[in-house]
Amino acid sequence: MKKMYLLYLITSLAFISLNAQDCTIGNTIVNNDGSGNFSNSNLLSGVKFTLTEEGLLNSINMIGNNTGAQVQMAIYNDNNGEPDALIATSEIGVVTEGLVTLSAPNYRLLVGDYWVFAIFDENGIHTPFAAIGSPRSQVYRQGHVFGNPMPNRGSAFVTYGSELALPYFVDLTCSSSTPSACNIGNSEVTPEFTGGNNFVANVLLSSKKVTLTESGTLNSINMIGNGTGAQVQMALYDDENGVPNNLIATSSVGAVIGGHIALPVTPITLPASDYWIMAVYDTDGDHVLKNENARDSRLYYQSVTFGDTMPVNASGFFDFGGADYLYYLDISCSTLSNDDFNINDTLSLFPNPSSTNIFIRGLKQREAYVMYNTLGEKVLEGYIEKHESINVASIKTGLYFVKLNSGQSLKFIKD
Repeated sequence: MKKMYLLYLITSLAFISLNAQDCTIGNTIVNNDGSGNFSNSNLLSGVKFTLTEEGLLNSINMIGNNTGAQVQMAIYNDNNGEPDALIATSEIGVVTEGLVTLSAPNYRLLVGDYWVFAIFDENGIHTPFAAIGSPRSQVYRQGHVFGNPMPNRGSAFVTYGSELALPYFVDLTCSSSTPSACNIGNSEVTPEFTGGNNFVANVLLSSKKVTLTESGTLNSINMIGNGTGAQVQMALYDDENGVPNNLIATSSVGAVIGGHIALPVTPITLPASDYWIMAVYDTDGDHVLKNENARDSRLYYQSVTFGDTMPVNASGFFDFGGADYLYYLDISCSTLSNDDFNINDTLSLFPNPSSTNIFIRGLKQREAYVMYNTLGEKVLEGYIEKHESINVASIKTGLYFVKLNSGQSLKFIKD
């Protein structure tokens, strides 16, 4: 039985490693002597691992002891050796024997330290001990009701005694295996970014307008932080005649650590065009460096209570001039053609805006669709064919994205 278990585990891990292009981080080898880690129910417990090459997240994983308990996992970023902002939450799964793979959003993780946590719905020895010599880490814990949304911040988590090597790991696809980057914005601290900027809390403020010259898929909205520890949320608006217009994407909430901060979004295809990157903070502070020599630029701002829904349209924002900030977009260059999507060149939603029904012009065959709001929450799903409509009467007013099974994404406004 032990030999069969080891063969299954090694084969499964080899498959994951192949899919992940060797970017898997964490502890994948365990002892098989019947011992294991006892875990209390309703208690988040996690350890730290280091990612040496950026990549796209596929799943959060563990090695299980077949207890049949329910489990959910999460990833937090690191701030000076402690867990901080929530990055991703997995689906809920069952603790089976051996590899337990829990799917997670395809967020891009930058090089750095990350904390991998798990929570179970009942007490038990849910995992075996990691093999001798596996990377060990200080353990952080937090009481939490299983099934509730994961805490947005890990800064209140507490340490637990000695270091442990828990059999948790993360499956990623290396950046070398993903489409080439079409990042735009200020992704490096160049000499002109020297001065601090006392950002005011609850004000959504843009950086200088950025231009995308090639269509691609937006993975995250990013910044280079000054380590103030404030909470931040970012947003992307499209451009109309040189000013910000409609909301395109809203990021997750993160913490302003020192260095690069990637805030995931629901992936969406961006056409070549001009865009505006904006951020709002929960406290005042010098959260990011400023380029005071960008005198010819115009910036836009609007009062927004931190944590509230981002404004759907920015045409009424106020403006001022003379600065730029370390904000940028992580974009994967588009490599698919319209033939790959099985959609013709006139694909569009109409009427747009709409309060009742929308149609997709240019559809060649029956397509599955999922509709998301700007927070990445699924609001509608189904199938649509040419000349059929999607009934949107039941959803709230605002900006939405319709993602087809073929990969194409379209936006519309419910009025």
